[in-house]
Amino acid sequence: MRNLVLVLLGVVSLGAAVLYRVTEIKLNKEDFVHIHHLSEREVPAYRGNIYDSNGEILATSLPFYEASIDLGLNNDHLFSVHVDSLAHCLSKYIMKNKTKSQIKNELVKGHKEDNHYYKISGRLSYSDCKKLKGFPLLREGRFLGGLVTHEYFDRMRPFGDLARRTIGFTTADSSEYRGLEKSFDSFLSGRSGLRLMQRVNEKQWLPVSSDNLRDPVAGKHIVTTINMAFQEILDNELEKALHAHQAKAGTAVLMEVETGDIKAMASLSEVGRGKYREILNLNVEDGGDPGSTFKAASVLAMLEDQKLDIHDTVFTHGGSY
Repeated sequence: MRNLVLVLLGVVSLGAAVLYRVTEIKLNKEDFVHIHHLSEREVPAYRGNIYDSNGEILATSLPFYEASIDLGLNNDHLFSVHVDSLAHCLSKYIMKNKTKSQIKNELVKGHKEDNHYYKISGRLSYSDCKKLKGFPLLREGRFLGGLVTHEYFDRMRPFGDLARRTIGFTTADSSEYRGLEKSFDSFLSGRSGLRLMQRVNEKQWLPVSSDNLRDPVAGKHIVTTINMAFQEILDNELEKALHAHQAKAGTAVLMEVETGDIKAMASLSEVGRGKYREILNLNVEDGGDPGSTFKAASVLAMLEDQKLDIHDTVFTHGGSY
């Protein structure tokens, strides 16, 4: 019994020590995070593409990059050797609105003041970002050269306004999504990742390292029944009819009878004298009673099933036969 008691006390003591150490590490980590202004921030996932029935891309996400230099990291010798050639490259290829001397003066001033955020550009293409990484000083890497890039995606529609409202669009606020982008958002959006970021000023956050705490998972692609060749024809014919009748708005839907697939959907509204644009998808968003269109379909169905004869009359209670 005495041995069992000693073993039990040993296990309890060990457990208490482990618990104390875990708590101490957690508190130290929280203090470290608070002191160094660290935060876990979302890394957006690549949004899936939308295709038409022939494999043409209707909507896709293109990568762009926000680039800056952490001038507080550069050592004096390395900076003085490369600052002149770096200013030349930035002026010639990236920051074309500034002269070499302007950029050099800004870099020198930022280096003296330990500026951790010298903005190069808020929207660089992949090729420009790759070129930037080969510039003097910046090619020394993140922790010597100080180059910081942040990738983000922008949604693009290669066909412009064709089927604009059917395809839909995305905004920073997901409640403003429209069309297929909204209907299939759970498939397209994927899962965001997580990255540890450090605040360098009131508005800017920079990644602590190039590794993510959790990598993002790309969204799935979707293939629609839309055929963009048919869509272009439908848009053009609808616009001709609107001009001919001087109409305020008009809609058209092209359906494949055998399958019920929607091959094209157009909806144009007047935005100026004789000018039309797809502002609302009236086929879907402008609901109303079926009216006379549905009456014709009902009569055709009854005639086909021989429930009516073309010579039948119907008593309408005070109306006319």
